[in-house]
Amino acid sequence: MRIAIDFSTLDHLKMTAGHYRYVIQLVRGLAAIGGSQQFLLLGSHKEPVPELRDLFGPGSNWIYRRLVHWRHRGIQFVDELSYLRIFLTERVSLLHVVHDFIPRCARCPVIVTKHDLIEEIFPEYEETRQSLLYRLHRQRLKDRADRIICISQTTANDLERLWGIGRERSVVIHHGVEEEFFAEPGDDLLQEHPVFQSDALILASPYNLEPRKNLRALVEALSALKRDFPRLKLVLFGRALLNPDREKEFAGLIDDLGLQDSVVRLGIVSDAMLKQIYRRANIFVFPSLYEGFGLPVLEALACGGCVLGATASATAEVSGDAAELVDASNAAKLGAAIAALLRNSQRQSDLRRAGPTRAREFPVETMVRRTWETYLDVLKSSRLS
Repeated sequence: MRIAIDFSTLDHLKMTAGHYRYVIQLVRGLAAIGGSQQFLLLGSHKEPVPELRDLFGPGSNWIYRRLVHWRHRGIQFVDELSYLRIFLTERVSLLHVVHDFIPRCARCPVIVTKHDLIEEIFPEYEETRQSLLYRLHRQRLKDRADRIICISQTTANDLERLWGIGRERSVVIHHGVEEEFFAEPGDDLLQEHPVFQSDALILASPYNLEPRKNLRALVEALSALKRDFPRLKLVLFGRALLNPDREKEFAGLIDDLGLQDSVVRLGIVSDAMLKQIYRRANIFVFPSLYEGFGLPVLEALACGGCVLGATASATAEVSGDAAELVDASNAAKLGAAIAALLRNSQRQSDLRRAGPTRAREFPVETMVRRTWETYLDVLKSSRLS
């Protein structure tokens, strides 16, 4: 009997995506502690993603099966047949769905990881919220999930408040941060970019144009801050949830505010460079209005970054007292908080010291162990019933 982990709707992403990184951490951790338990990983590619490929081979407790999700009318029917074939041939005893789709044909216990409920909260997701696939997902989670892993207490609270799923079926298991983020990062990679070679004051933030990420408010705050801090630069890393319309609007905002020389977009960076950015930035600003967890905050804390985030949702839950928190929905308040922190070097130093201590409370090993314990608990309950 095998425990199956369905990675097939997420494995097109990369390590820069929090959902993807979570699954990589989980699978590698389970391979280390799972003993003789047999596992099945479902993916959309012909072979496992590179970060996991070494786990599969002769004598391994892990096998891999490809599951392609077709994009046409009748997708649910085709997907169900694919899942049914795998469940019958591989004798799956437990299914862990790490993102969304719960197959109706599953006759084993089902565990679902719920990352957030953004579709229920923000108006730009109205079309998604009304779609058939989303409504099926919501109903099947309510009807079929034996246990729901919430990545934060924020998500668990939202699950109960918005979907009426109580604490008897959910368990909070926070994401974790890898040990490498605590190591001294150096600064050699930063020397390749002029902005880091100057005497500029650096604000760093993810380049994500999803409206809830609230990057517009940060740019507007930057415009006001330039009067008192002319050397201030905003360094954006990554490329998440972009589209031509969003990028055009963002470029227009930069032009209208006259910030062409003050906003630097680095694109996707390596983990090594990301750690150096967290450490080099005078402030890592994470203005998001809603997060299911907020992994960049945890990473920046581990690196000894000076973190400023929003009081809303899981950002405050993750950072605790190790970050400066502000009502980020208001650009003026956000700017005032940044200015106050830039002027207070002692507060910056205190936050840099507090960050790694706080981040130590979220080791990857704990996430893996508690997930494994959840598997065993659900399997035991299913046998008793």
